[in-house]
Amino acid sequence: MKKIAVVCVVLVFILTSCQKNKEEEKYIKYEDSLKVVLSRKKLTLDPMKHNDLISGYASTAIYDTLFRIDEEGYIDYLIAKNHDYTTDRILNIEIHRGIKFHDGSSLTAEDVKASLERSRKEKSVSKLFEAIEHISVIDDYNLTIITKMPYAPLIGNLTHNGSSIMPKKIIENKEFDKNIGSGPYKFKSMYYDRTILEKNNRYFLKDERSDWKYLEFNVVTDSDKRQGYILDGKYDINLNVKPYQIRKLEDLDELELLKVKTSNINYLVINNTRKFLNDVNFRKALNYGINKEEVNRIAIKGIGETLKSVTPSNILGYNEDVNYKYDVKKAKEYLEKTEYEGEELTFLVSGEEKYNTAQVIKSNLKDIGINVKIASEEIEQYRKNLNIGQYDIGLLSWTTGKDPDRYFTPLFHSDSVGIQNKARYSNPEVDYLIEAGITTIDKEERESIYGELHRKVMDSAPLVPLYSKDTIISGKKYDYSKAFIEDGDIYFNLIRKIEKK
Repeated sequence: MKKIAVVCVVLVFILTSCQKNKEEEKYIKYEDSLKVVLSRKKLTLDPMKHNDLISGYASTAIYDTLFRIDEEGYIDYLIAKNHDYTTDRILNIEIHRGIKFHDGSSLTAEDVKASLERSRKEKSVSKLFEAIEHISVIDDYNLTIITKMPYAPLIGNLTHNGSSIMPKKIIENKEFDKNIGSGPYKFKSMYYDRTILEKNNRYFLKDERSDWKYLEFNVVTDSDKRQGYILDGKYDINLNVKPYQIRKLEDLDELELLKVKTSNINYLVINNTRKFLNDVNFRKALNYGINKEEVNRIAIKGIGETLKSVTPSNILGYNEDVNYKYDVKKAKEYLEKTEYEGEELTFLVSGEEKYNTAQVIKSNLKDIGINVKIASEEIEQYRKNLNIGQYDIGLLSWTTGKDPDRYFTPLFHSDSVGIQNKARYSNPEVDYLIEAGITTIDKEERESIYGELHRKVMDSAPLVPLYSKDTIISGKKYDYSKAFIEDGDIYFNLIRKIEKK
Protein backbone atom coordinates (compact mmCIF):
# COMPACT_ATOMS: atom_id res chain seq x y z
CA MET A 1 0.00 0.00 0.00
CA LYS A 2 2.87 2.36 0.79
CA LYS A 3 4.32 1.75 -2.68
CA ILE A 4 0.97 2.59 -4.28
CA ALA A 5 0.73 5.78 -2.24
CA VAL A 6 4.25 6.83 -3.31
CA VAL A 7 3.45 6.18 -6.99
CA CYS A 8 0.26 8.26 -6.71
CA VAL A 9 2.15 11.15 -5.13
CA VAL A 10 4.77 11.03 -7.91
CA LEU A 11 2.07 11.03 -10.61
CA VAL A 12 0.29 13.98 -9.02
CA PHE A 13 3.63 15.83 -8.84
CA ILE A 14 4.38 15.13 -12.52
CA LEU A 15 0.92 16.21 -13.69
CA THR A 16 1.06 19.37 -11.57
CA SER A 17 4.52 20.20 -12.91
CA CYS A 18 3.37 19.71 -16.53
CA GLN A 19 0.38 21.98 -15.97
CA LYS A 20 2.60 24.58 -14.34
CA ASN A 21 5.02 24.43 -17.28
CA LYS A 22 2.16 24.98 -19.73
CA GLU A 23 0.87 27.91 -17.65
CA GLU A 24 4.36 29.43 -17.63
CA GLU A 25 4.70 28.78 -21.35
CA LYS A 26 1.77 31.10 -22.00
CA TYR A 27 3.74 34.06 -20.63
CA ILE A 28 7.18 33.38 -22.10
CA LYS A 29 8.40 36.36 -24.10
CA TYR A 30 10.23 35.34 -27.26
CA GLU A 31 12.74 37.84 -28.57
CA ASP A 32 12.99 38.39 -32.34
CA SER A 33 9.40 37.28 -32.86
CA LEU A 34 6.89 38.34 -35.52
CA LYS A 35 3.72 38.66 -33.46
CA VAL A 36 0.42 38.19 -35.30
CA VAL A 37 -2.94 38.81 -33.66
CA LEU A 38 -6.02 36.80 -34.70
CA SER A 39 -9.72 37.11 -34.02
CA ARG A 40 -10.57 33.47 -33.39
CA LYS A 41 -9.79 31.19 -30.49
CA LYS A 42 -9.31 27.75 -31.97
CA LEU A 43 -6.55 26.93 -34.46
CA THR A 44 -6.36 23.51 -36.11
CA LEU A 45 -2.78 22.94 -37.27
CA ASP A 46 -3.40 19.62 -39.03
CA PRO A 47 -3.94 20.84 -42.63
CA MET A 48 -6.17 17.89 -43.53
CA LYS A 49 -8.49 18.42 -40.57
CA HIS A 50 -9.69 21.90 -41.41
CA ASN A 51 -10.89 23.97 -44.31
CA ASP A 52 -10.86 27.42 -42.75
CA LEU A 53 -8.76 30.43 -43.59
CA ILE A 54 -7.46 31.32 -40.13
CA SER A 55 -6.17 27.83 -39.31
CA GLY A 56 -4.67 27.86 -42.78
CA TYR A 57 -2.47 30.83 -41.85
CA ALA A 58 -0.64 28.69 -39.29
CA SER A 59 -0.60 25.33 -41.08
CA THR A 60 0.70 26.94 -44.30
CA ALA A 61 3.68 28.17 -42.29
CA ILE A 62 4.45 24.64 -41.03
CA TYR A 63 3.72 22.54 -44.12
CA ASP A 64 4.59 22.81 -47.81
CA THR A 65 2.61 21.52 -50.78
CA LEU A 66 3.76 20.29 -54.20
CA PHE A 67 2.63 23.52 -55.88
CA ARG A 68 1.67 26.95 -54.59
CA ILE A 69 0.08 30.20 -55.74
CA ASP A 70 2.51 33.08 -56.26
CA GLU A 71 1.92 36.75 -55.41
CA GLU A 72 0.39 37.37 -58.86
CA GLY A 73 -2.10 34.54 -58.55
CA TYR A 74 -0.37 31.99 -60.80
CA ILE A 75 0.48 28.37 -60.00
CA ASP A 76 4.16 27.86 -59.17
CA TYR A 77 6.35 24.97 -58.04
CA LEU A 78 7.14 24.39 -54.36
CA ILE A 79 8.09 20.83 -53.34
CA ALA A 80 7.59 19.84 -56.98
CA LYS A 81 10.49 20.68 -59.29
CA ASN A 82 8.93 19.67 -62.62
CA HIS A 83 5.84 18.01 -64.05
CA ASP A 84 4.39 16.76 -67.31
CA TYR A 85 1.40 14.78 -68.57
CA THR A 86 1.87 11.43 -70.31
CA THR A 87 -1.86 11.42 -71.12
CA ASP A 88 -4.73 13.59 -69.91
CA ARG A 89 -5.06 11.18 -66.93
CA ILE A 90 -1.40 10.58 -66.03
CA LEU A 91 0.53 13.34 -64.26
CA ASN A 92 4.28 12.84 -63.69
CA ILE A 93 5.89 14.86 -60.90
CA GLU A 94 9.55 15.27 -60.01
CA ILE A 95 10.26 16.68 -56.54
CA HIS A 96 13.25 18.62 -55.27
CA ARG A 97 16.15 16.69 -53.78
CA GLY A 98 17.53 17.58 -50.37
CA ILE A 99 14.31 18.73 -48.65
CA LYS A 100 14.29 17.90 -44.95
CA PHE A 101 11.34 17.56 -42.62
CA HIS A 102 11.56 19.35 -39.27
CA ASP A 103 12.59 16.07 -37.58
CA GLY A 104 15.63 15.82 -39.87
CA SER A 105 14.30 13.04 -42.12
CA SER A 106 14.44 13.41 -45.92
CA LEU A 107 11.29 14.18 -47.89
CA THR A 108 10.77 11.58 -50.61
CA ALA A 109 8.11 10.50 -53.07
CA GLU A 110 6.90 7.94 -50.51
CA ASP A 111 5.98 10.79 -48.15
CA VAL A 112 4.15 12.57 -50.98
CA LYS A 113 2.17 9.43 -51.78
CA ALA A 114 1.25 8.79 -48.14
CA SER A 115 0.17 12.41 -47.66
CA LEU A 116 -2.02 12.56 -50.76
CA GLU A 117 -3.60 9.21 -49.91
CA ARG A 118 -4.51 10.64 -46.53
CA SER A 119 -5.93 13.75 -48.23
CA ARG A 120 -8.23 11.49 -50.24
CA LYS A 121 -9.70 10.07 -47.01
CA GLU A 122 -10.08 13.10 -44.74
CA LYS A 123 -13.61 14.47 -44.90
CA SER A 124 -12.64 18.15 -44.70
CA VAL A 125 -10.62 18.05 -47.93
CA SER A 126 -11.36 14.71 -49.65
CA LYS A 127 -13.62 16.26 -52.28
CA LEU A 128 -10.60 18.00 -53.80
CA PHE A 129 -8.72 14.72 -54.29
CA GLU A 130 -11.37 12.08 -54.94
CA ALA A 131 -10.52 12.07 -58.68
CA ILE A 132 -7.15 10.46 -57.89
CA GLU A 133 -7.30 6.76 -58.75
CA HIS A 134 -3.75 5.68 -58.02
CA ILE A 135 -0.35 7.07 -57.02
CA SER A 136 2.81 5.23 -58.09
CA VAL A 137 6.27 5.92 -56.69
CA ILE A 138 8.93 5.61 -59.40
CA ASP A 139 11.95 6.39 -57.20
CA ASP A 140 12.76 8.68 -54.26
CA TYR A 141 12.12 11.82 -56.29
CA ASN A 142 9.59 10.86 -58.95
CA LEU A 143 5.98 9.76 -58.79
CA THR A 144 2.95 9.44 -61.03
CA ILE A 145 -0.62 10.44 -60.21
CA ILE A 146 -3.31 8.68 -62.23
CA THR A 147 -6.81 10.16 -62.16
CA LYS A 148 -10.09 8.33 -62.75
CA MET A 149 -10.86 10.60 -65.70
CA PRO A 150 -9.28 13.70 -67.25
CA TYR A 151 -9.24 16.12 -64.33
CA ALA A 152 -8.47 19.77 -65.13
CA PRO A 153 -8.37 21.14 -61.54
CA LEU A 154 -5.76 18.65 -60.27
CA ILE A 155 -2.65 20.88 -60.14
CA GLY A 156 -4.69 23.78 -58.77
CA ASN A 157 -6.00 21.49 -56.02
CA LEU A 158 -2.44 20.42 -55.22
CA THR A 159 -1.81 24.02 -54.07
CA HIS A 160 -4.48 23.60 -51.38
CA ASN A 161 -3.38 23.34 -47.77
CA GLY A 162 -5.19 20.01 -47.57
CA SER A 163 -2.53 18.45 -49.82
CA SER A 164 0.32 19.36 -47.46
CA ILE A 165 3.19 16.89 -47.31
CA MET A 166 4.14 15.27 -44.01
CA PRO A 167 6.35 12.27 -43.13
CA LYS A 168 4.95 8.86 -44.02
CA LYS A 169 5.82 7.54 -40.54
CA ILE A 170 3.76 10.31 -38.91
CA ILE A 171 0.74 9.23 -40.96
CA GLU A 172 1.27 5.55 -40.25
CA ASN A 173 1.60 6.20 -36.49
CA LYS A 174 -1.18 8.83 -36.46
CA GLU A 175 1.13 11.28 -34.68
CA PHE A 176 -0.45 14.34 -36.26
CA ASP A 177 -0.21 16.41 -33.08
CA LYS A 178 3.57 16.52 -33.57
CA ASN A 179 2.92 18.95 -36.47
CA ILE A 180 6.00 17.94 -38.46
CA GLY A 181 6.21 19.38 -41.94
CA SER A 182 8.94 20.79 -44.17
CA GLY A 183 7.79 24.41 -44.25
CA PRO A 184 9.57 27.63 -43.26
CA TYR A 185 8.52 27.31 -39.60
CA LYS A 186 8.61 24.48 -37.05
CA PHE A 187 5.94 23.93 -34.43
CA LYS A 188 7.12 24.90 -30.93
CA SER A 189 4.09 25.15 -28.66
CA MET A 190 0.37 25.85 -28.40
CA TYR A 191 -1.43 27.13 -25.34
CA TYR A 192 -5.12 27.94 -25.85
CA ASP A 193 -4.91 31.44 -27.33
CA ARG A 194 -1.21 31.44 -28.26
CA THR A 195 0.66 29.37 -30.83
CA ILE A 196 4.43 29.64 -31.25
CA LEU A 197 6.34 28.57 -34.36
CA GLU A 198 10.12 28.66 -34.76
CA LYS A 199 12.14 29.52 -37.87
CA ASN A 200 13.27 26.52 -39.91
CA ASN A 201 16.94 27.33 -40.45
CA ARG A 202 17.24 24.42 -42.89
CA TYR A 203 14.35 25.46 -45.11
CA PHE A 204 15.26 24.32 -48.61
CA LEU A 205 14.41 27.67 -50.23
CA LYS A 206 17.25 29.66 -48.64
CA ASP A 207 16.07 33.03 -49.99
CA GLU A 208 12.67 32.47 -48.36
CA ARG A 209 13.83 31.83 -44.83
CA SER A 210 12.20 34.10 -42.27
CA ASP A 211 13.72 37.35 -41.03
CA TRP A 212 12.46 36.49 -37.53
CA LYS A 213 13.42 33.63 -35.23
CA TYR A 214 9.82 33.07 -34.11
CA LEU A 215 6.31 33.49 -35.46
CA GLU A 216 3.51 33.93 -32.89
CA PHE A 217 -0.25 33.69 -33.35
CA ASN A 218 -2.10 35.37 -30.49
CA VAL A 219 -5.88 35.43 -30.14
CA VAL A 220 -7.70 38.62 -29.10
CA THR A 221 -11.40 38.40 -29.87
CA ASP A 222 -12.23 42.05 -29.17
CA SER A 223 -11.73 44.11 -32.35
CA ASP A 224 -10.73 47.37 -30.65
CA LYS A 225 -8.31 45.70 -28.24
CA ARG A 226 -6.77 43.82 -31.14
CA GLN A 227 -6.03 47.02 -33.04
CA GLY A 228 -5.01 48.86 -29.86
CA TYR A 229 -2.30 46.27 -29.24
CA ILE A 230 -0.90 46.99 -32.72
CA LEU A 231 -0.80 50.72 -32.04
CA ASP A 232 0.96 50.34 -28.69
CA GLY A 233 3.51 47.89 -30.13
CA LYS A 234 2.52 44.73 -28.26
CA TYR A 235 1.82 42.92 -31.55
CA ASP A 236 3.05 43.49 -35.09
CA ILE A 237 0.23 42.48 -37.47
CA ASN A 238 -3.56 42.48 -37.17
CA LEU A 239 -5.09 40.15 -39.76
CA ASN A 240 -8.65 41.26 -39.13
CA VAL A 241 -9.15 45.02 -39.23
CA LYS A 242 -12.85 45.81 -39.05
CA PRO A 243 -14.39 48.12 -41.69
CA TYR A 244 -15.33 50.78 -39.12
CA GLN A 245 -11.68 51.06 -38.03
CA ILE A 246 -10.25 51.89 -41.46
CA ARG A 247 -10.82 55.65 -41.48
CA LYS A 248 -9.07 56.08 -38.11
CA LEU A 249 -6.02 54.17 -39.32
CA GLU A 250 -5.52 55.54 -42.84
CA ASP A 251 -3.52 58.62 -41.83
CA LEU A 252 -1.21 57.02 -39.28
CA ASP A 253 2.38 57.27 -40.56
CA GLU A 254 3.67 54.53 -38.26
CA LEU A 255 1.26 51.95 -39.66
CA GLU A 256 0.83 50.02 -42.89
CA LEU A 257 -2.80 49.52 -43.90
CA LEU A 258 -3.10 46.86 -46.59
CA LYS A 259 -6.12 45.97 -48.71
CA VAL A 260 -5.75 42.41 -49.99
CA LYS A 261 -8.16 41.15 -52.64
CA THR A 262 -9.05 37.51 -52.00
CA SER A 263 -11.06 35.00 -54.02
CA ASN A 264 -14.01 34.79 -51.67
CA ILE A 265 -17.77 35.06 -51.65
CA ASN A 266 -20.04 36.04 -48.77
CA TYR A 267 -23.59 34.86 -49.23
CA LEU A 268 -26.98 34.22 -47.72
CA VAL A 269 -27.27 30.45 -47.55
CA ILE A 270 -30.80 29.08 -48.00
CA ASN A 271 -31.83 25.66 -46.73
CA ASN A 272 -33.33 24.36 -49.97
CA THR A 273 -35.05 21.45 -48.17
CA ARG A 274 -37.19 23.54 -45.78
CA LYS A 275 -40.83 24.47 -46.33
CA PHE A 276 -41.22 27.57 -48.56
CA LEU A 277 -37.46 27.63 -49.14
CA ASN A 278 -37.74 24.54 -51.36
CA ASP A 279 -39.80 26.70 -53.77
CA VAL A 280 -37.63 28.44 -56.37
CA ASN A 281 -40.12 31.34 -56.46
CA PHE A 282 -39.52 31.98 -52.75
CA ARG A 283 -35.75 31.85 -53.27
CA LYS A 284 -36.03 34.30 -56.19
CA ALA A 285 -38.07 36.59 -53.96
CA LEU A 286 -35.16 36.55 -51.49
CA ASN A 287 -32.68 37.33 -54.27
CA TYR A 288 -34.67 40.26 -55.63
CA GLY A 289 -35.63 41.49 -52.17
CA ILE A 290 -32.13 42.00 -50.73
CA ASN A 291 -30.35 45.26 -51.49
CA LYS A 292 -26.80 43.95 -51.93
CA GLU A 293 -25.31 47.42 -52.40
CA GLU A 294 -26.79 48.48 -49.07
CA VAL A 295 -25.51 45.30 -47.40
CA ASN A 296 -22.00 46.00 -48.75
CA ARG A 297 -22.11 49.66 -47.69
CA ILE A 298 -23.51 49.19 -44.18
CA ALA A 299 -22.15 45.79 -43.13
CA ILE A 300 -18.57 46.10 -44.45
CA LYS A 301 -18.32 49.84 -45.31
CA GLY A 302 -17.98 49.16 -49.04
CA ILE A 303 -14.59 47.41 -48.82
CA GLY A 304 -15.60 44.65 -51.21
CA GLU A 305 -17.14 43.91 -54.60
CA THR A 306 -20.93 43.54 -54.69
CA LEU A 307 -21.58 40.13 -56.24
CA LYS A 308 -23.83 39.63 -59.25
CA SER A 309 -23.26 35.90 -59.56
CA VAL A 310 -22.01 32.95 -57.48
CA THR A 311 -18.27 33.61 -57.92
CA PRO A 312 -16.11 36.74 -57.99
CA SER A 313 -15.77 38.34 -61.41
CA ASN A 314 -12.17 37.12 -61.96
CA ILE A 315 -13.15 33.43 -62.18
CA LEU A 316 -13.16 31.48 -65.47
CA GLY A 317 -16.64 31.42 -67.06
CA TYR A 318 -18.03 34.27 -64.99
CA ASN A 319 -21.10 35.97 -66.42
CA GLU A 320 -24.05 38.03 -65.24
CA ASP A 321 -26.68 36.66 -67.62
CA VAL A 322 -28.98 35.92 -64.68
CA ASN A 323 -28.66 38.87 -62.33
CA TYR A 324 -31.08 39.67 -59.52
CA LYS A 325 -30.96 43.44 -59.29
CA TYR A 326 -32.68 44.84 -56.22
CA ASP A 327 -36.35 45.11 -57.12
CA VAL A 328 -39.03 45.15 -54.40
CA LYS A 329 -41.86 44.86 -56.92
CA LYS A 330 -40.41 41.73 -58.55
CA ALA A 331 -39.66 40.23 -55.14
CA LYS A 332 -43.30 40.62 -54.09
CA GLU A 333 -44.49 39.15 -57.40
CA TYR A 334 -42.43 35.99 -56.87
CA LEU A 335 -43.51 35.78 -53.23
CA GLU A 336 -47.18 35.85 -54.30
CA LYS A 337 -46.56 32.67 -56.33
CA THR A 338 -45.72 30.76 -53.13
CA GLU A 339 -47.76 29.42 -50.21
CA TYR A 340 -45.97 31.66 -47.71
CA GLU A 341 -48.31 33.48 -45.32
CA GLY A 342 -46.01 35.40 -43.01
CA GLU A 343 -44.42 32.50 -41.10
CA GLU A 344 -41.22 33.42 -39.23
CA LEU A 345 -37.89 32.15 -40.62
CA THR A 346 -34.88 31.46 -38.40
CA PHE A 347 -31.88 33.51 -39.54
CA LEU A 348 -28.71 31.87 -38.16
CA VAL A 349 -25.60 34.03 -37.59
CA SER A 350 -22.39 34.05 -35.57
CA GLY A 351 -20.11 37.02 -34.95
CA GLU A 352 -20.42 40.79 -35.11
CA GLU A 353 -20.07 41.26 -38.87
CA LYS A 354 -22.66 38.62 -39.71
CA TYR A 355 -25.04 40.04 -37.12
CA ASN A 356 -24.75 43.54 -38.65
CA THR A 357 -25.31 42.08 -42.11
CA ALA A 358 -28.36 40.18 -40.88
CA GLN A 359 -29.93 43.37 -39.53
CA VAL A 360 -29.81 44.97 -42.98
CA ILE A 361 -31.21 41.85 -44.66
CA LYS A 362 -33.96 41.49 -42.06
CA SER A 363 -35.11 45.04 -42.80
CA ASN A 364 -35.03 44.38 -46.57
CA LEU A 365 -37.08 41.20 -46.23
CA LYS A 366 -39.63 42.89 -43.98
CA ASP A 367 -40.24 45.37 -46.82
CA ILE A 368 -41.33 42.53 -49.13
CA GLY A 369 -43.37 40.72 -46.48
CA ILE A 370 -40.97 38.06 -45.18
CA ASN A 371 -40.53 37.82 -41.41
CA VAL A 372 -37.27 36.59 -39.89
CA LYS A 373 -35.90 36.11 -36.38
CA ILE A 374 -32.12 36.49 -36.02
CA ALA A 375 -30.55 33.71 -33.93
CA SER A 376 -26.96 34.52 -32.93
CA GLU A 377 -24.94 31.48 -31.82
CA GLU A 378 -21.43 30.61 -30.74
CA ILE A 379 -19.30 29.54 -33.68
CA GLU A 380 -19.21 25.81 -32.91
CA GLN A 381 -22.99 25.49 -32.47
CA TYR A 382 -23.53 27.69 -35.51
CA ARG A 383 -21.40 25.40 -37.67
CA LYS A 384 -23.07 22.28 -36.29
CA ASN A 385 -26.57 23.55 -37.10
CA LEU A 386 -25.52 24.54 -40.61
CA ASN A 387 -23.96 21.11 -41.20
CA ILE A 388 -27.06 19.18 -40.15
CA GLY A 389 -29.53 21.56 -41.79
CA GLN A 390 -31.08 22.95 -38.59
CA TYR A 391 -31.75 26.43 -39.95
CA ASP A 392 -33.79 28.33 -42.53
CA ILE A 393 -31.35 30.97 -43.75
CA GLY A 394 -27.87 31.96 -42.59
CA LEU A 395 -24.71 33.80 -43.53
CA LEU A 396 -21.59 32.09 -44.83
CA SER A 397 -18.36 32.90 -46.63
CA TRP A 398 -16.15 30.79 -48.89
CA THR A 399 -12.52 31.54 -49.72
CA THR A 400 -10.70 29.40 -52.24
CA GLY A 401 -8.49 29.43 -55.34
CA LYS A 402 -9.19 30.71 -58.83
CA ASP A 403 -10.27 27.48 -60.51
CA PRO A 404 -14.07 27.59 -60.93
CA ASP A 405 -14.43 24.02 -59.73
CA ARG A 406 -13.27 25.16 -56.28
CA TYR A 407 -16.62 27.00 -56.08
CA PHE A 408 -19.04 24.80 -57.97
CA THR A 409 -18.19 21.30 -56.67
CA PRO A 410 -18.12 22.11 -52.94
CA LEU A 411 -21.00 24.58 -52.91
CA PHE A 412 -23.41 23.16 -55.51
CA HIS A 413 -22.75 19.48 -56.28
CA SER A 414 -25.26 17.14 -54.64
CA ASP A 415 -22.43 14.92 -53.36
CA SER A 416 -21.25 17.86 -51.23
CA VAL A 417 -24.51 18.12 -49.26
CA GLY A 418 -23.66 17.94 -45.56
CA ILE A 419 -20.06 18.95 -46.22
CA GLN A 420 -19.68 22.37 -47.88
CA ASN A 421 -23.01 22.42 -49.71
CA LYS A 422 -24.83 23.90 -46.71
CA ALA A 423 -27.75 24.93 -48.93
CA ARG A 424 -28.45 21.20 -49.39
CA TYR A 425 -28.96 22.03 -53.05
CA SER A 426 -29.33 19.17 -55.53
CA ASN A 427 -29.80 19.55 -59.28
CA PRO A 428 -28.88 16.71 -61.70
CA GLU A 429 -28.30 19.15 -64.58
CA VAL A 430 -25.88 21.17 -62.44
CA ASP A 431 -24.11 17.98 -61.28
CA TYR A 432 -23.67 16.96 -64.94
CA LEU A 433 -22.18 20.35 -65.91
CA ILE A 434 -19.86 20.38 -62.89
CA GLU A 435 -18.52 16.97 -63.85
CA ALA A 436 -18.13 18.09 -67.47
CA GLY A 437 -16.14 21.14 -66.34
CA ILE A 438 -13.86 18.92 -64.27
CA THR A 439 -13.09 16.50 -67.10
CA THR A 440 -12.64 19.07 -69.87
CA ILE A 441 -9.02 20.06 -70.37
CA ASP A 442 -9.46 22.64 -73.16
CA LYS A 443 -9.67 26.12 -71.58
CA GLU A 444 -12.20 27.59 -74.04
CA GLU A 445 -14.50 24.60 -73.67
CA ARG A 446 -14.25 24.84 -69.88
CA GLU A 447 -15.08 28.53 -70.01
CA SER A 448 -18.24 27.77 -71.99
CA ILE A 449 -19.29 25.05 -69.51
CA TYR A 450 -18.79 27.28 -66.49
CA GLY A 451 -20.64 30.09 -68.20
CA GLU A 452 -23.64 27.76 -68.51
CA LEU A 453 -23.17 26.72 -64.87
CA HIS A 454 -23.43 30.34 -63.76
CA ARG A 455 -26.72 30.64 -65.62
CA LYS A 456 -28.16 27.34 -64.31
CA VAL A 457 -27.21 27.90 -60.69
CA MET A 458 -28.34 31.52 -60.62
CA ASP A 459 -31.66 30.60 -62.22
CA SER A 460 -32.18 28.00 -59.43
CA ALA A 461 -31.34 30.66 -56.82
CA PRO A 462 -30.05 28.22 -54.15
CA LEU A 463 -28.41 31.10 -52.27
CA VAL A 464 -28.08 34.89 -52.44
CA PRO A 465 -24.59 36.13 -53.44
CA LEU A 466 -23.82 39.28 -51.43
CA TYR A 467 -20.23 40.50 -51.69
CA SER A 468 -16.60 39.52 -52.14
CA LYS A 469 -14.79 41.09 -49.22
CA ASP A 470 -11.28 42.50 -49.33
CA THR A 471 -9.10 41.56 -46.35
CA ILE A 472 -7.84 44.61 -44.46
CA ILE A 473 -4.59 44.12 -42.58
CA SER A 474 -2.72 46.58 -40.38
CA GLY A 475 0.86 46.21 -39.28
CA LYS A 476 4.19 47.76 -38.55
CA LYS A 477 6.32 49.16 -41.36
CA TYR A 478 7.59 46.00 -43.04
CA ASP A 479 7.85 44.88 -46.66
CA TYR A 480 4.69 42.87 -47.36
CA SER A 481 4.94 42.89 -51.16
CA LYS A 482 5.37 39.12 -51.65
CA ALA A 483 3.51 37.85 -48.59
CA PHE A 484 -0.19 38.18 -49.39
CA ILE A 485 -1.78 35.89 -51.95
CA GLU A 486 -5.11 36.36 -53.72
CA ASP A 487 -6.48 32.94 -52.72
CA GLY A 488 -6.25 33.99 -49.06
CA ASP A 489 -2.92 32.44 -48.08
CA ILE A 490 -0.25 34.48 -46.31
CA TYR A 491 3.44 33.60 -46.56
CA PHE A 492 4.72 35.03 -43.27
CA ASN A 493 8.26 33.98 -44.10
CA LEU A 494 8.20 36.42 -47.03
CA ILE A 495 7.45 39.45 -44.85
CA ARG A 496 10.71 41.36 -44.67
CA LYS A 497 12.20 43.74 -42.14
CA ILE A 498 13.05 47.20 -43.49
CA GLU A 499 16.42 48.52 -42.54
CA LYS A 500 16.23 51.87 -40.79
CA LYS A 501 18.17 54.61 -42.56
